[in-house]
Amino acid sequence: MYSLNRIYRNPNSSYNAPALVEILNQVLRMGSENQQIFEVLSKSIPDTKNNRAVLFWRDPVPVSFSYIEAYTIIGNGLKVVCDDPGQRSNTLECINSFNSRINAQRQTVDDVFTRSTTDNNIYGSSVWRILYTDDSEVGLDLARVDQLTIDKASDDKKGWECFVQKPYTINGTYASKNAFYNSMKAWPAVPSIAMMLSPKVVIPNEPEYVLEFEFYERPPISTVLDVLLYKQFILWYMKMYSDRYWSPFKVGYVGDPKTIFPEDPTQMASQQEDLLMSMINMRNSGAMATAGYNRIDELGKNSAASSEIYPTFIDHLDKQTMYALSGSMGQRDASGSELAVSRTIEAGWLRQNMGKRTRYRRAWEEFYINRLLAFNGIKVSHQQLHLSFSPMEQTRLVDLMGAIEKGKKACVFKDVNEPRAVLHEIWDNIAEVDEAMAKKLDSDFMELNKKPEPAAFGGGASKAAKEAD
Repeated sequence: MYSLNRIYRNPNSSYNAPALVEILNQVLRMGSENQQIFEVLSKSIPDTKNNRAVLFWRDPVPVSFSYIEAYTIIGNGLKVVCDDPGQRSNTLECINSFNSRINAQRQTVDDVFTRSTTDNNIYGSSVWRILYTDDSEVGLDLARVDQLTIDKASDDKKGWECFVQKPYTINGTYASKNAFYNSMKAWPAVPSIAMMLSPKVVIPNEPEYVLEFEFYERPPISTVLDVLLYKQFILWYMKMYSDRYWSPFKVGYVGDPKTIFPEDPTQMASQQEDLLMSMINMRNSGAMATAGYNRIDELGKNSAASSEIYPTFIDHLDKQTMYALSGSMGQRDASGSELAVSRTIEAGWLRQNMGKRTRYRRAWEEFYINRLLAFNGIKVSHQQLHLSFSPMEQTRLVDLMGAIEKGKKACVFKDVNEPRAVLHEIWDNIAEVDEAMAKKLDSDFMELNKKPEPAAFGGGASKAAKEAD
């Protein structure tokens, strides 16, 4: 029998880093032989959840752009409208209460958007388990399931799906919140053998148990794993290069053939070693001591000019990463013609995010109507509940106002509240008005747009002439 209480929300998982990532850590922290680095770079990195997560969170480009994408989708927040007058108050109160605190960790509905965006870019989907509990004001607790702890299984013929979770390192659960707090006094606690060897948890991929957001057939970050790994090694090479060429490169000369010059090979090797060590100390501390007949020359700052190839490589790799995330460096750097390039790129990217909004909207409507509201005894149909977001393109507000004005003149709206509902998505203080105010606004609109009376056929007297008569 499946038990909801056996779904673990966020086990304290650790990256079981494969040998490839261990080599990466070794190279970046302690340095390594070039042969070992070549062996890593000569093979394509395996497309695993661990590798995706490690390389994604290591690089600032996918991390920062994922959050830009998430907050572009969120905009001014998710707006809820209920057309059923009898259930409107209870519906909005229930949904708004849930959105402000979706789980015991005091996360909000906005956290679902941000975490789902990073999950989709890394894993291709985001899984949130639904728990029915008395600890929540609305009876539901929605929490993210760590993708590193689950695998999806499916029946090839019937199409059934489930998530198999192995809680290999968890703290367990407690009878009450106070019991949990008291147990933390002895933290860190060692997981019991029974807990570590607990059986796998099977989570049915059904709407009553799981809320899943799946936007991609394959995670975008999978296509640039080699790019992200290569960038890490370039950064390591830059560090090694800067250690050598932080100051101008120098060459030391032992002795002077015209005065004093060591003729014995052993003595020459010894003096070369002494001079080299002195030069190394000079690089670190800025001072050295050597014989008066020794000479040191600088090769000049241009000796490190070849290091310019590193930033060029990194810029190219960052472009590939942005392309994988359906973006462009034009969204991060001001380059090219603003009208011809940037707006074209932005328009395509915004259309993609509008498509994601549609998929979010369908998932949330299903969850609100059939899970949250039904659990609280509120019956609302899909035709009566509407979810909307604020416009993404804030520069088009003038166009929106113009469309509303033309719609009113063409009698598109049934009353004054319809265009106000559209504007409420942008400005929260524009709310619905009562019947008396609606009639007054309609009257003012008619008076403001009243056409002047036509003059008599063949010409007519002016207003001033009529008043004189």
